[in-house]
Formats: sequence, structure tokens, C-alpha cells
Amino acid sequence: ATAAAAETDTPSAPSPPPIDMDELLRNAFMMALVETVKDKQLPMLVSTLYAQHVLPAVAAVAPGPGCELNIKQTKWKKIGAFLAELAEAGLLQLQTEAKGVQTLARVDRTHTLYVSFDPFPFTEARAAREQEAAAAAA
Repeated sequence: ATAAAAETDTPSAPSPPPIDMDELLRNAFMMALVETVKDKQLPMLVSTLYAQHVLPAVAAVAPGPGCELNIKQTKWKKIGAFLAELAEAGLLQLQTEAKGVQTLARVDRTHTLYVSFDPFPFTEARAAREQEAAAAAA
């Protein structure tokens, strides 16, 4: 028997599928833009955007409980590179305040990426997870 066959015969908990960090970042960012970032809050420091809006949105869009975003495991490696790509696409406008300090100046809420993002599947899945957790705790 091969090593692969031996592994499939062993009764153990299935390992969770690998998390696509690129997708997790995109979805958390879009959820933050749609749900929590308001135009009246702009301009906003990118560090504030990431810490107070994107990271909290991870729980809403994560494929399962306990899932954490590790931006260094994305193709962008840094939030600035990710946002620069979205700025090139026209979704948002960035301003450089000082060396290494950027702000999110504007979000184009009519942009295709913004309009086509549907938070409902994520909020529905989160509600189902919360309901399961509450039932398990009871």
C-alpha cells in the first residue's frame, strides 16, 4: 500500500481545507466597505481601515470559526499593495500623507466590484454558525 492509501485508511478528523488568504482579504475588505466604512469617515488612515474595519470583518466572511487573516500569506504581502491594486482598478482613491502613511480618500460606490459584492451569503452563514454555537452551548 502507498503512503497516500495508508493515510486515507486512518480514521481521523478531516483536516480543514486550506484557506485562500487572497480571497479572505478581498471578501473582508469588501464587507468592511459595504457594512462599516461610511463616506463621512473618509479620509481614513489605512492602518485604521485595516485594524478597525477589515480585520473585524474577517469573522463575517471566514469559511469557518477561528479563521484568521494573515496578510503576509496573500499575494500582496501588505495592505498598501492590495489597496494600490484596487486604486488602479478605480474602486478607491488613496492619498499619501507622508512617507509610509496612506489614507483611503474615496470609495467609488458605483464601481462594479462594489456593486457586485453581495454580503448576504456571508451574513447568512455567520448567523447559521452563531445559531449552531448557541444550540451546542444549551
